Amino acid sequence: MAEEQLQGADAPKGKRGIRKMMCTQVDNADTV
Repeated sequence: MAEEQLQGADAPKGKRGIRKMMCTQVDNADTV
């Protein structure tokens, strides 16, 4: 939950990916 908030705040488009793929690591690596 905390990760989703942090990623969502840093990348709005990443939040969608996490919810669909449920992979914060993949989104984080792509965003960063």
